[in-house]
Amino acid sequence: MIPAKFHVIEKMPVTDTGKMDRRALQNWETAKPLLPTSSHQPPETPLQQFLYAHWQRILGAIDFGIHDSFFALGGDSIKAAILSNRIQQKFGEVIKLSTLFECPTVAKLALYITEHAPETTASALQEEPLTPAMEPPSSSLTQPTSALPDSLSFAQERLWFLQKLAPDSRAYNLGAAWRLTGALNREALLQSLKEIVRRHSVLRAFFVWQFDRVTQIINPLEDFRISQSDFCDLSEEDAHTRLQDLLKTEVQRPYRLSRECPLRLHLVRLTPSEHILVAASHHIVWDAWSQNLFQQEVSRLYEAFTTGAASPLEELPIQYSNYALWQREQVQGALFEKQRAYWQKQLEDAGTLQLPTDRPAPLTQSYSGDVYHFRLSQELTSALKNFSTEQDATLFMTLLAAFNVLLYRYNGQSDFTVGIPVASRSQAELESLIGCFLNILALRADVAPETSFQTLLANTKRVTLDALSNQDVPFEKLVELLHLERNPTKTPLIQTLFQLQNTPRHPLNLPQIEAVRLPSEPEAAHYELSVTLREEAGAITGRIDYSNALFLPETIARMARHFENLLHAVVLNPATAVGSLPMLSEAEREKILIDWNQTQVDWTEDDYTALFEQQVERTPDAVAVVFEKESLTYRQLNQHANQLARQLQEAGVSPDVPVGLCVERSLDMLIGFLSILKAGGACVPLNPEYPTERLDYILDDVQAPVLITQSRLDAHLPKTTAQVLRLDRDAPRIAEQSGDNFISGALPSHLAYIIYTSGSTGYPKGVLVERRGMQNHIQSKIVDLGLTGDDRVVQSASQSFDIAVWQLLTALLVGGTTHIVTQDTASTPVSLITYCTDNSITILEVVPSFLSVLLGADLPSGKEPKPFTTLRWLVSTGEALPPTLCREWFAQYPNTPLINAYGPTECSDRIRNGCWARLS
Repeated sequence: MIPAKFHVIEKMPVTDTGKMDRRALQNWETAKPLLPTSSHQPPETPLQQFLYAHWQRILGAIDFGIHDSFFALGGDSIKAAILSNRIQQKFGEVIKLSTLFECPTVAKLALYITEHAPETTASALQEEPLTPAMEPPSSSLTQPTSALPDSLSFAQERLWFLQKLAPDSRAYNLGAAWRLTGALNREALLQSLKEIVRRHSVLRAFFVWQFDRVTQIINPLEDFRISQSDFCDLSEEDAHTRLQDLLKTEVQRPYRLSRECPLRLHLVRLTPSEHILVAASHHIVWDAWSQNLFQQEVSRLYEAFTTGAASPLEELPIQYSNYALWQREQVQGALFEKQRAYWQKQLEDAGTLQLPTDRPAPLTQSYSGDVYHFRLSQELTSALKNFSTEQDATLFMTLLAAFNVLLYRYNGQSDFTVGIPVASRSQAELESLIGCFLNILALRADVAPETSFQTLLANTKRVTLDALSNQDVPFEKLVELLHLERNPTKTPLIQTLFQLQNTPRHPLNLPQIEAVRLPSEPEAAHYELSVTLREEAGAITGRIDYSNALFLPETIARMARHFENLLHAVVLNPATAVGSLPMLSEAEREKILIDWNQTQVDWTEDDYTALFEQQVERTPDAVAVVFEKESLTYRQLNQHANQLARQLQEAGVSPDVPVGLCVERSLDMLIGFLSILKAGGACVPLNPEYPTERLDYILDDVQAPVLITQSRLDAHLPKTTAQVLRLDRDAPRIAEQSGDNFISGALPSHLAYIIYTSGSTGYPKGVLVERRGMQNHIQSKIVDLGLTGDDRVVQSASQSFDIAVWQLLTALLVGGTTHIVTQDTASTPVSLITYCTDNSITILEVVPSFLSVLLGADLPSGKEPKPFTTLRWLVSTGEALPPTLCREWFAQYPNTPLINAYGPTECSDRIRNGCWARLS
């Protein structure tokens, strides 16, 4: 076997007691190997040595030369921000974060500093003091804790408020548990835990409201309790049950921050050689860095205490309360004002990300979440790293740019914000502190579809560097600054987080103990999506934390696949416009382009009128249409339509000739429409209730040579040059025509009707629908609804609306009955319910707003039978259908399915039917 790595060391590391320092050896396992360089030249000048020392501290104990790139050695934008911060303390703002990208080697950066800050170079290279990045107005970062006020940091203040707002919420509970197998020294472990609580005073703080503000009170160490349980005498099954209950209690129990420490520690003894350690905390004193630090300190302390040695940890120079005061002092400083001005300009009128969700947002924010894990191959990971280096960008920037493309492709938004978490520990003093330091930066994305990915990456790089250079403004103050409208269903400004974690992991490592982290429940979903990536063993692993109140698991899995596909496309063709980058897999492309387009249906080529006449032959005496107390059989309807059609042909109507039809709701509506089709013309339905001006505009625009109407409407109709047929006055003349069938010569490509809709210019626009389109829609209705001769369809829509066409004509091809109702019945809930019940209606179509009124209508007491007993389908159309309305419908009519229909007039009314059955 040949080792994958070699590490050269001068001597074996040992502890203070002279034993081998295994922890130091384990650190080398995760360290980067020696990188071959052309010169491997060590630092020579004091300035180079200063920079070299900082690089070693930030990148880890690795060997490199002054001509090696910071980013090739593992540096990223976050580490670059920390390094830039440290160097600024010495040489001022002449060193910006972008400078590291322009001068990524020790040699180049030293030369840049010498040229741009010659007057400060010599004096700055003295012993490095521990000072914060932003100039503090006082020495708050080094004051003794007892001398400090009891203020909270801005992040703590927000978390306290959220917990106070929902005291029973566990949204900000964090927890971890380890199974410890082996001969555990319980006293040494308890002593280690107690020492950590002593070192980090914020872990034993109470957060109380007093003096008109929230303050933190540090409790004495002796008041802190570590819970212990012993399950040795229980059966294995009972012990497992008790353990699960305990884990749930410790981790999920809401915190009472005013009277309970924000850290809960519990040690459970399962057997003499098996223990469970539970560490639960509130986010107000904890972040991911703190978790890592906790594990590292427990490991070192336990190793020392098991041998009787003293703590190997240096005393902390400051406490979290120092940081909280320092942060509040910064908001009065000039640098803070400069950064605040940047964010105000950068986020002015920024768009809020509106991702399409599987479920509507709840009325209040739901923190219920789930997790999806995925992994990118080593080959793709390597290609992404090489590509990032070629583009003078970090891996994080490349991944973020691709993620922004994914979001754009999902919702079509080109302007939105994505949050990136930053540790906010750029001061050296803060690196060893447990506490809530996390800050969120809002990165504004501008994704134009025609932009190449290379250009987008360059823009993402600039935005990222600017944001990191202005990261000291707390997110809480940013929300105040922008005067954002608060929405109880979501967090302000940011709906999605994206991060690439690169800090070394320090797992719990106890001598002679196997410590295994137990699986935990998904943490609360504070954002709609939170994507976390990490490079491990040469491959990028990822997890997507998501709100399961909004997204289904399969949606998130598909999103992860699309993200991976985009990354493959990026490294292959980075010059491609982001709107054209392939995102779908071959299987998805096949499904969308081929499988879902297998929509061929064996429709008859016969015209609607021919099919209607065939139905007349099958059921001549069946009732075809009903209006109030009047009705016509199929034979009678066909005869009246043939007579009027012949009259229209004598008036010059032929295929594609428009014919106006302006009649009141009556049997004449159907006779007129059917006769125009039989004559080969195109019906132009006109609602007589429209203003005269609108009717005048339509008649003038369409230039119909013939108008069918009724004499009682003469006073309302505009003057027209069209030949007018009045169905009542001209009835004797029309009756002289033959009632036999005839062939008009109309083809499928000829027009069936012209409906005027509200136009975008303020004037109605005429939509021309061919006969084949109308016929296709009607036949699809027959299939979708399973229509038969037993069906009775209500015609309730205005004759000038597209849905009126299928309501009038569809039932006539299967031997069913069309029920034309009066305007009063169609618009009055109680009247419509009564009509449907009395006439055994099976198909009803309404708009959602009317359905809402319909469900709340007060019916006459003792009405029998129950309303809608015979209804087979309820069709909703014309407006958005709220899920709450669906639930109301199924609560009253659980066995009647509901169709949510949508379609523009240009597509013969319907292009989509969504069928909803009974909801559980």
